[in-house]
Amino acid sequence: MGLEIDTLVNALIAARDGSGGLVEAQSLAPLSKDQAMDIQSRVQAALGESTAAAKISVVDGGALIAPIFAGAVIKDGDTFSMPRRSFVAIEIEVAAILSEDYPSSAVADGAEGLAAAIDHFVVGIEILGTRLHKREEAGKFGALADNFNGAGYVVGRQKIDGVPAVDGLPVRVSLPNGEIRELEARHPFGGPLSPILAFGRQPHEHFPVLGKGVIVTTGSLTTPVAFTGEGKVSMQLGDYDPVSFTLALTD
Repeated sequence: MGLEIDTLVNALIAARDGSGGLVEAQSLAPLSKDQAMDIQSRVQAALGESTAAAKISVVDGGALIAPIFAGAVIKDGDTFSMPRRSFVAIEIEVAAILSEDYPSSAVADGAEGLAAAIDHFVVGIEILGTRLHKREEAGKFGALADNFNGAGYVVGRQKIDGVPAVDGLPVRVSLPNGEIRELEARHPFGGPLSPILAFGRQPHEHFPVLGKGVIVTTGSLTTPVAFTGEGKVSMQLGDYDPVSFTLALTD
């Protein structure tokens, strides 16, 4: 499957840099976890992107991880541009900002080691986008090859000490057309630490460590919020400071 892997890598690169169209999701459906991670790593290397943030999910008890590139991470209040064809939705999340590498031989295992590696938490907005056509047909690990449909991340400015308790908090969403949506937060994996701990128990050869300063986000607190149009978007979790950005879509 080596030649096909090379073909998929080149197709995903072209979909990202605008030199090619969306990739047929079915072509990624047969991928194994290791093949998907290999593609993910090779695309990032070819684009020359560093990892500013990482998103972790838990599937069958194990962690799956994907980078969010430095060029796609913005601060609260900034503008994010992306192709209209790729935009999917937004998610509100809490993320850990690491004060040192994790996992690391310099810290203890388990929750104690993770706590030592976290400087603080933030509320953030993940911007979902896809390089796949009919992304629902990508199979078990196809989306992993495409960085879990990650397009960008908006980092909130408020520093939160300690692990935030999020379940049951209200979420208020303000969309560009003036629509307001009221939702309720619930962490998909039981809490912000659980996915990071799962990664620490079994890091992957293509993603062996979360580096110091990386923003680690661990799952959407509500269902993804899809909408049409562009403009200012704001999301607020409970009484924490709202996080906003301006979405600009290009044709």
